[in-house]
Amino acid sequence: MGDRDEGLFAPGTASSRKRVLSVFVRAVTGASDAPGRADNAGALGRVLYLAHLGVVLWWLLDRSREQRATRALVGLMLRGARFAAIALRLPGG
Repeated sequence: MGDRDEGLFAPGTASSRKRVLSVFVRAVTGASDAPGRADNAGALGRVLYLAHLGVVLWWLLDRSREQRATRALVGLMLRGARFAAIALRLPGG
């Protein structure tokens, strides 16, 4: 959402980035198993947004056949998310 000639991080795309970030934060804070503290939920939403942004950037640069590198990255992130979910359930998480 912005001028076609501007980059992803151009000022003209700031509103789109903020809107997508808010979707991730709302998804986490509204989840039935959201972290107990609101600041933790907001932080987790931001981490998920950054992960999403990283995958999009990786995908844009992926020259592998049928985007195999992107598929591998997403698979790695899913495996890592399982461990993160366990860590979030630990006291203080």
